[in-house]
Amino acid sequence: MRIWRSLALAAALVMGAPAWGASLVDSLVSELGITQDQAIGGAGALMAYAKQDLAEADWSQLAQLVPEASTLAEEADMGGVMDSLGEVLGDSAGMAQVLEQLSKLGLDADTVTRFAPTVLDYVKQQGGGDLIGTLTKLWTP
Repeated sequence: MRIWRSLALAAALVMGAPAWGASLVDSLVSELGITQDQAIGGAGALMAYAKQDLAEADWSQLAQLVPEASTLAEEADMGGVMDSLGEVLGDSAGMAQVLEQLSKLGLDADTVTRFAPTVLDYVKQQGGGDLIGTLTKLWTP
């Protein structure tokens, strides 16, 4: 099933459909100089962590601001990211696991340290200023 979902997302990207649109993934690729797969994997790890740890109202707001957030989180979950995060979600060890996942994507140390701040900037640009404090606490190792 995962392969069909991935193929559908890839087809949407090729055809220019707004699966990711002018999106978080596009911003990460552009601003960090990473591949689309790295951007999807890294954003997915952050979104899966956020979905697991945020209050429902905060997650709903984030999902409205970043329309692909739920899909990214789901893809990360299906890819085993949530398993690798284990039982440590909600504390600094959980973010350490997310950072480890970013490294496994082949991102260098500088890019890993810039990843969450780039996502935070994107959320803020989308009108999520009131979420920035909550997300900063969550995504700071």
